[in-house]
Amino acid sequence: MRRPRDLIVRRPRLVEIAPRVLEATHRGAPRRIFSPAGLLITGFIFLSGIGGLVLALPIANNEGVYTSLDLAYFTAISAVTVTGHTVLST
Repeated sequence: MRRPRDLIVRRPRLVEIAPRVLEATHRGAPRRIFSPAGLLITGFIFLSGIGGLVLALPIANNEGVYTSLDLAYFTAISAVTVTGHTVLST
């Protein structure tokens, strides 16, 4: 049985007393899918495209016939840009 004064004193190893340098990885800002300008342009193109296709359908015309694509897209782009120009009553 050991007595309290018989404790072994160990000298620390150099690895245990040497300072450790931890490198932090730079994560940076989260990457955006679209920039604000890209989102605006993409939204304009998307709304104009869907609006032109919907306005070309017979349900969007007073007479129940298909509207030509150029007139439908002109009206859709006019609606997205809030100018209000129309060629036909749709």
